[in-house]
Order: sequence, then structure tokens, then C-alpha cells
Amino acid sequence: MTKWIILVLAPLGALSSKNWILVWVFLEFSSMMFILLGKNKTSSECLLKYFLIQTLGSVFIILSMSLKMLASFKSLSNSTSLLSSIIIMSMILKAGMVPVHLWMIQICKSFKSLYLLLFLSIQKLAPLGILLMSSNIILFSIIMVMNSIVGTISQLYSLNLNIILTFSSISHSGWIILSGMNSLEMFMIYFSIYTIIISQILVNFEKSKSKEILSMSNSNSTIISFMSLGGLPPLLGFFPKWLSIHYSIQKSNMKITCFILTIFACLNIFIYLRIFSLSIFKSPLQKKSKDTPLSSTSNFINISPLLFFFSPKL
Repeated sequence: MTKWIILVLAPLGALSSKNWILVWVFLEFSSMMFILLGKNKTSSECLLKYFLIQTLGSVFIILSMSLKMLASFKSLSNSTSLLSSIIIMSMILKAGMVPVHLWMIQICKSFKSLYLLLFLSIQKLAPLGILLMSSNIILFSIIMVMNSIVGTISQLYSLNLNIILTFSSISHSGWIILSGMNSLEMFMIYFSIYTIIISQILVNFEKSKSKEILSMSNSNSTIISFMSLGGLPPLLGFFPKWLSIHYSIQKSNMKITCFILTIFACLNIFIYLRIFSLSIFKSPLQKKSKDTPLSSTSNFINISPLLFFFSPKL
């Protein structure tokens, strides 16, 4: 129980700390708890790769702290951009974002549902939040576009659940950065909704004991959850995207970036529709799975935004 508490609180501690040493300590706690929780249920090779990548990211943090101390001693005023670049590179590596994302794909293949959920949500919270401490809008725009393009297009070439959700996480990382550039509240809203949706998907697949998306094409709950993950209006996943675009266009001149993200979000929805439609047409006589209380709850959560349209005006 203690490990779970530390796993949840460590990213929050890293985000709330103003001292880089404490940030580094909390990030290490988060990584170590993830490894300890998965040591008996995940392959040692995957955990070793994860450990090495996180260690490399931590080395960059320590390097930036050392350079900062050296710069303060020698009164170097032009070192700020270098230190910021090192920190950004460290967080991109730890979060598994483009262009250093391939390690994520390699280790996610063998993760079980619970650890995949932890890896794609809690473990990415602190690196993404720390990344947003920088104020380089041009660099952020490049990162957002790259992650959206690579994360979306790569989903065309797999039907494995773990791989698709991992590439989807890469694509959503760009959207999470966009939301975080508006406000901390928007960042947490987007991240929370994203976590809820992938939790629904993983619970459905855990019940079926399958890792292939085609095997769940007869599940209404799974189809709705994937459409929500893609951002199909008026499902739950559409609204954080819409709010992020709305406030980004109002606050900053990011129309081109928002347009590109929107195009690839539409492509993402098309990919999910294509996967499920192909499966349904190949096996049209396949019986629909019965709705359980859990799947009904999942459907209600995803369509809950519709209540706002039909609620009486106050």
C-alpha cells in the first residue's frame, strides 16, 4: 500500500517543488516505485530498459543542475537557454515523446493492463508538467506537431492494444502540452479525462483477456471509448480538445498548430472507425457482447457531456 501511495504522490511532489534537487528526488521515487510494483508481474528485460531510460533522463537533470551551479559561480549570463534545453530534453525522454519515443514501444508490448495504465498516465504526469515550466512557444509547437503526426500515423500499422494505446499516448502528449500552455486547470482536466478514457478501454480488454482490438469489435462500450479517445463529438474526449483549441486561439497566435492537431485528431478517429468497421464487415454474424453494469457506466461517462445540451438553462 505504501508503494502505491508513493507512486501517486511522487509526481505531485515533483510538480509542486521549486527546488530542482527535490524534483529529481521525487522523479526517482516515482520510477523506483513503478519498478518495484512491476517486478513480479512484468518481464525483467522491460523493467531494465525502463530503468536505463529513466536513469539517462535523470543524468540530464543532474547535468543541468551542475551547469547551473557552475554558471552561478562564474557569472555566466548566457547559459539559461542551454540549461532549459537540457531540462526539456530530459523530460521529453522520460515522457517517451517524439523523437525519443521508440523505447516506449519496445517495453509496452509486454505490460499488463494495470501497469500499462500507470505507465501511460501517472508516470507521464510529472515530466509533462515540468516540461511546461519552459515558455518556448515555438519549441512547444514543434513538439506538439511532431507527436501528433507520429503518434497518429503509427496507429495505422498495428492492431495490438498496447501498441495502439502507446502511440495514442504519444499523440495525446501534444494535446496535453497545448492544454497546459493555457492553464494548470486545463492541463489537469485534459489529463484526468484522458486517464479515465484509457482506464475504460483497458478494463474492457482485461475482462476479455485479449490484446487484439478486432476481438472486441462486438463491444459497444469499447467502440464508444475508442471514439471518445479519438475526440469524436459530442463524446467526453472531444471537450478537452475543443477547450484547448478555443483558449489557445484566444490567448496566443497558434492557429496553424491548432489546425494541424485538429487534422490529425480527425485522422485518429478515422483510424479507429476503419479498424472496427473492417472487423464488423468481416464477421457480421458475430453476436454483440452483453452490457454489464461496468460497461453501462463507461458508456454513460462518455456520453455525459450531452446532458449539458439538454439541461435547462439556469
